[in-house]
Amino acid sequence: MNADHTPGEGRRVSKVVAVLRAPSADRYRPVVDALAPEASVEIELTLTTPGTLDVASRLRADVDDIARIGVGTVTDGVLPRAALDAGARFFVTPGIVRTSAEPANEPACRSSWVRSRPPR
Repeated sequence: MNADHTPGEGRRVSKVVAVLRAPSADRYRPVVDALAPEASVEIELTLTTPGTLDVASRLRADVDDIARIGVGTVTDGVLPRAALDAGARFFVTPGIVRTSAEPANEPACRSSWVRSRPPR
């Protein structure tokens, strides 16, 4: 896997983001265990999966030294804070509004960034 150097941050950033969606968050573990040993991987756990915030912290603690765990499908102004509180290193939102972007300026998220996907 290749990684790019992010100017000004002095660290390598993954070119691969695995987006996980499942019938329930307990299905994440085997996939995270398979992906985590790969260098420079980021794993987005989607909030469309029931229980995502409940398992995000535990998964991050287990793989934080080798993979970055984030939360996706952040669709309102409350979910960014909930995602960061659950241990997410980044969050993905389909659109940026002021209330969803504000947590990205806090120290817990400074080593991360917010990604926004254009609407389909």
